[in-house]
Amino acid sequence: MARDWQSLNEYTLFCRGRLANPYPLYHQLRSEDPVHWSERANSWILTRYDDVRFALQHDPRLTAERLSLLLAQLPREVQAEVEPLRRLLSTWMQYYDPPDHTRLRSLVNRAFTPGTLERLRPRIEAIAEDLLEAVRAKGRLDVISEFAYPLRPSRLPSCWGCPPRTGTGSSAGPTT
Repeated sequence: MARDWQSLNEYTLFCRGRLANPYPLYHQLRSEDPVHWSERANSWILTRYDDVRFALQHDPRLTAERLSLLLAQLPREVQAEVEPLRRLLSTWMQYYDPPDHTRLRSLVNRAFTPGTLERLRPRIEAIAEDLLEAVRAKGRLDVISEFAYPLRPSRLPSCWGCPPRTGTGSSAGPTT
């Protein structure tokens, strides 16, 4: 018996313990509604590999630029509040379609070869050790604010000897 997915509040369904273990929901969607229209996400959700592969290879309507679709669902005042986040995320390669994505990926692939990353290992480990040393005396660590965020990819230029960015302001960076 197929469930009437349209009548469910998908957000509530997802949040009631399913974020911790979403696999039973994924299995149910694959079994009962593998090509699912989500009113909440205003998009199709494909749950089978062959469907995803076919769609990605043959449907020109698919786009990686999904930020505007997601943010358009927010109330106007919330959209204004998250505008700095939208500007930042809009610079990320994963939100670009070809040919821009292809061009950017080609540049990144040349910069981050296994050999290059292996040569950066000592510097990255030194940055990580410095961050851990700074909190060692406290005897506790907030992994996100005291380690992951300071070790974020924007710190990588220091691995190539570039000076660290200063200031507390945030910049979305250049756009293409």
